[in-house]
Amino acid sequence: MKILAVDDDNFILNILSTLLAEAGFHSVETCCSAKDALVKIEDETSEFDCFFLDIQMPEMDGIELCKAIKTNKRFTNTPVVMLTALSDRSYIDKAFEAGATDYINKPFDVTTVGIRARIAEKLILAQDILHERTVAPARTTSKKYETTADEPIQYTLASERLFQEPQWFEDIDGAIHYNALTNYLNQLSKSGLNNTNVFAIKVDEAEKINIKSTPDDFLRILNEIAEIIATTLRSKGFFLISYAGGGHFICISHSEFFENEQNAEDLMQDAMNTSTVLYENGEPVNIGISIGTPLKPLTSKHKQTARIFRVSIARSEARYNEKQTASLFITEEPISLSK
Repeated sequence: MKILAVDDDNFILNILSTLLAEAGFHSVETCCSAKDALVKIEDETSEFDCFFLDIQMPEMDGIELCKAIKTNKRFTNTPVVMLTALSDRSYIDKAFEAGATDYINKPFDVTTVGIRARIAEKLILAQDILHERTVAPARTTSKKYETTADEPIQYTLASERLFQEPQWFEDIDGAIHYNALTNYLNQLSKSGLNNTNVFAIKVDEAEKINIKSTPDDFLRILNEIAEIIATTLRSKGFFLISYAGGGHFICISHSEFFENEQNAEDLMQDAMNTSTVLYENGEPVNIGISIGTPLKPLTSKHKQTARIFRVSIARSEARYNEKQTASLFITEEPISLSK
């Protein structure tokens, strides 16, 4: 894995390079400013698999540099690990909004640098596998039903993978990779966790939408749904979202508004109802959503984070089932009890 590390402090760069080498990452280039880093990044012959960026730098800070990196199509999916001595959570929030996938606090712990680098390496592998399994097969044709006898199986598998596996919508501010969402929650302090709401949004008929769509079309519809969710969440302040698979979006917000799931669901459903999302044939997509009761994370340990996401999804499923059960008891006309 080839790494570009950027920090205005040469001492920090030397320490970082040494710790990365000790962890087995020997291919490290360094820059003392964002300006010098951009020169390397804009060089079409340059190849970097991961970036380590200091947040606090003169002229252009690490958050601005992260944004610039993400606008370069060659590095849109490249992991970015932020380096910070800042305790203010707002800087971390802004970094993840800009496209960061992880962060490390200064002063560095001897083992932390290697651990975060290995996590970045795993993220690269996960993205490569996901691309191979979903996007590549999906783009082999734009016609789901005009196939040979052998092809429907391939498209069924591609569609199922698109539906079940995490996706990342790179052009939507606040939408990040599922693993990056895990990293964000894992690293939050106890005070940060206390002010955080985690909840899942279930797209009620996502499986039916997937069945009626080509793989390409389903990705487009998911992207449009994600944009509606992001726009709605943005109106209430900081947020992060990720498609977790199975028709579920995991959301993180610091707004007290989302502590009431009914308010949140009403707001989000109104946004869906007033938006127009179409199938490839021009037919409108009927989008219903269910939001589970938000969770207040009590710990940021990795295993607990995975459990928090699972419980959030389970709560959105429970909300959907609750609505389905309630609808069975609704009749068009009141039942007369008179003889």
